[in-house]
Amino acid sequence: MNNSSSQSNNANVDLLFERIMKNDKLTLRIKKLKYLVLLLPAVLFIIFLGIVMILIEPKNPFGWSILAIPLFFIIFAVFTVNKCFIILNSEGFTIKGPFGSTSYKWADIEEFKVGWSYFFKTVMFRYSDSSQDTSTIHTVIRKLSFNLHTFPDLYTMKAEDLVALMNRLREQTIRSGMANRPYQVG
Repeated sequence: MNNSSSQSNNANVDLLFERIMKNDKLTLRIKKLKYLVLLLPAVLFIIFLGIVMILIEPKNPFGWSILAIPLFFIIFAVFTVNKCFIILNSEGFTIKGPFGSTSYKWADIEEFKVGWSYFFKTVMFRYSDSSQDTSTIHTVIRKLSFNLHTFPDLYTMKAEDLVALMNRLREQTIRSGMANRPYQVG
């Protein structure tokens, strides 16, 4: 990346930061095409499995029924893509998925960084040691994941810019003393 595009990205992050800090929120939606393309390998694998089963045993209805599964994947993807987004505000962020949402305070996060999960770019964040989540299930999940959480780079902002913005919001919240306030979902 050249210097002028880097400065442009930093200016964009600065503008978004100022907007969020003025008691506003930023909602990042999923890029629909990228979401559907990521489902493609699973759909193709299931179609391949169905074809192999039909070739091995043509009269077995199980092979034919497996071919219907990709249709359900596609229908699910089309109807759930609008229900997935991230809301950033001055107190924390909320990740909303098709089956629920999870909210995080900036103070509960140690750091954000860009990483890779297999072949996919992700935004990674590590819980801080001072995180006070009282939910038993979240505590178990955090211990099993070594306090590391990820979400895919599917949103309308580049992963690098999103990480820069989230780290800046986190640092500002901790410096301003707002870290101990209860989190209000955006």
